[in-house]
Amino acid sequence: YVFIASDTITNGATGNLSAPGGTVGLASGSQVSLDLQGDRLLSFSVDQGTASQLVGVDNLGVISADGGRVWISATSARNVAGAVINNSGVIRAAGVEERNGEILLTASGGDVHLNGSLDVSGVQGGAVNINGNNINLGTSATVSADAVGAGNGGRIVLMAENQTWSSGSPSAKGGA
Repeated sequence: YVFIASDTITNGATGNLSAPGGTVGLASGSQVSLDLQGDRLLSFSVDQGTASQLVGVDNLGVISADGGRVWISATSARNVAGAVINNSGVIRAAGVEERNGEILLTASGGDVHLNGSLDVSGVQGGAVNINGNNINLGTSATVSADAVGAGNGGRIVLMAENQTWSSGSPSAKGGA
C-alpha cells in the first residue's frame, strides 16, 4: 500500500508512486484517519480552520497499481473555495491476469480536471469512476478501460453534480 494524506498533494513530473497488485491512496483534507480493517479504506473531514485553504491533488507524474486500485480523493467543507483533482500525468491500474484494475477519483465539493491518461485496460477491462461538482476531460485526456484479450470492455463512469465537459478520448472496447 501507498497512502499519502495532506491538505494539498503534488506528485511532480518525475514522481512515481507504485503499488503493484495493491492500492495507491491519496487523500486531500485537513484531517485523515485510516481504517484498514473496516469497510472504508480512508475517511476524513475538513474542519473550520481550513476554510481559507484550497485542498487538492495534482498529479504530473506516474501513479500505478497494476492489478489493484488507485484511489484519489479531495474533500472540502462547504465554505472552502473548493477541492480539486488535476491529472496531467499518468494514472494506471491495468488488469493483471484475472485481476481488473480500478481508478476512483472523487472531488467532494470541487472539480476534476483531466489532461493526462487514466488506464485500467486488461483482460476484461477495469473500472474508472470520476465524481465531482464539475468534470473536465481536456483535449489531451485519454481514459482507457479496454479489454486486451477476448473479454468485454470495462466501465467508465463520470458523475458530475453540475457539468461535464469532454474533449478527450474515453474508450471501453471489448477484445476480439
